[in-house]
Amino acid sequence: METLKVERNAESEEIGNRASGVGPMANPGISLKAAGSPSWAPRLMRIRSACVYLGMNKNTFNTLVRPSIKTIPLGKRAIAFDRLELDAWAESYCRLQRPSRP
Repeated sequence: METLKVERNAESEEIGNRASGVGPMANPGISLKAAGSPSWAPRLMRIRSACVYLGMNKNTFNTLVRPSIKTIPLGKRAIAFDRLELDAWAESYCRLQRPSRP
């Protein structure tokens, strides 16, 4: 069973399992993450991580995002995406989606 860590500002406490009734929806000020996972996002992300980072599935990512950003080759077959480019894409996409206010 995976142990989760609940973070509140500078404090943290361990939770035994996911079924404990504590989650992001129960208290939006608390974030759950797997114990031992970094609290920062890496600069280069593979496609699965990039999709999760932007909150979309792979098909939507390939349709909307991938044509607009550069791919970074990692070895012979793997590719990565720059997190800063993903952030810039998200900012421009959000600006285009919001209706202008008078």
